[in-house]
Amino acid sequence: MKRLQRFTITTLFLLLALAAASCGGSSSSGDSGASGGSSESIKGQTITVMVPYVMPQKLLDKFTAETGVKVNYVRTGWDATHNKLLVANEAKTYIADVAEFDWSFTGQFSGAGWVEPLEGLVDQKTLDDLKSTDAAFTSGGKTYAACYSNDFRVSMYNKKMFKDAGITSFPTTFDELSTDVQKLKASGVQYPLSVPMAATEGGVTPWYLLTLAMGGQLFDSQNNPVFSDPNSAGYKALQWEVDAVKNGWVSPGSVAMDDSVALNKFTAG
Repeated sequence: MKRLQRFTITTLFLLLALAAASCGGSSSSGDSGASGGSSESIKGQTITVMVPYVMPQKLLDKFTAETGVKVNYVRTGWDATHNKLLVANEAKTYIADVAEFDWSFTGQFSGAGWVEPLEGLVDQKTLDDLKSTDAAFTSGGKTYAACYSNDFRVSMYNKKMFKDAGITSFPTTFDELSTDVQKLKASGVQYPLSVPMAATEGGVTPWYLLTLAMGGQLFDSQNNPVFSDPNSAGYKALQWEVDAVKNGWVSPGSVAMDDSVALNKFTAG
């Protein structure tokens, strides 16, 4: 796609992990040239930004005040973001100037020539300062995104629900977890565990973490899958997830095409 002239848009790059897609077609902002130019030359343009997170309007207003560029902010679901980018780029149609770029997109998108490297667009000192950028977003010696969010996957629990169920400490083994979850269920908590089990990357993450917790890996040192062996940690971890649904610990709705059921239950407390 045609993109804005090169200029420093640090705020938006850092907070939205900008990765300009080069998928052909033209944006609503019009042709602004391929390179060069100053902040004065891009004033009055509008860029479309597509990410799966809520962004405070005051931050977007600040960006517009500093650059003169208006932002058409489009929020989509996490999985929908990838699918929309995939379809648009394959069809060579315009969808956005800026989009979410996950570490798992790097090989797929850069290999297909769908994204432009950030060299010359973002100050190298800034890229060097952002953790995980080299490892996650670099392919063929070029950097395709800047890491703005490096999160942790952790277990959290509702202390009030634990207290009401007579549970005094957080479980440290799978046997303790099973016992405590049964107590929560008996106390009236419907589907006491919230675990993403969708056919998505979000569904794979807890499976992998459960595999690690059971002392194993999904692949061997030659990257051959080992989780098909019933004695492997990966197989047992997946069986544990299946049993969690059958036991009524996890909502059957979590087995879906996206992670919204599990995430909505979590954010609801």
